Amino acid sequence: MWQHLQRDSFLQVNELARDTPMLHEPLTLFAQYGVLLFAGIVVLAWWQARHDPRPAMMAAALWTPLAALLALGLNQPLGRLVHEARPFTVLPHALVLVDHSHDFSFPSDHAVMAGAVTAGVLLGHRRRGWFTAAAAVLRPSPACTSGRTSRSTSSRACSSVPPSRSAATWCSDRSSSAS
Repeated sequence: MWQHLQRDSFLQVNELARDTPMLHEPLTLFAQYGVLLFAGIVVLAWWQARHDPRPAMMAAALWTPLAALLALGLNQPLGRLVHEARPFTVLPHALVLVDHSHDFSFPSDHAVMAGAVTAGVLLGHRRRGWFTAAAAVLRPSPACTSGRTSRSTSSRACSSVPPSRSAATWCSDRSSSAS
């Protein structure tokens, strides 16, 4: 039943992509270069934290990229363990707008990175964190661009938020007790 639901949702989103060719270029650009937006948000968080007197702000800003790397590091063995094939290998008629990697579909590295960055930024700055969350959620659907299932992008909640939150909280607690 789950696989049927996955296949149907993938095909519906993929059909939407076929019906909206005017969105192919902007979605493709965001799919390919959206990671730069998240890098920019991390740099902005660090830049602004330098002028904030609260150590928790700098702790969150410094731990956010480390948490993203940790989440990606944890994601790699999880992907090999789950071993979920990308839908375009099973559904060769699927529309794929960007070059795809040959790694597994679930969990998505981009989704894990976006989730970790979002969690870290939310810890330091609520408004920027909600913007980052919107960018993570609204980023082009992988079913539109690179042939991933919806489950691969929903993995961000379970595999990226805990490392980011625990790392930033740990550092914040340590810097607060040192003051």
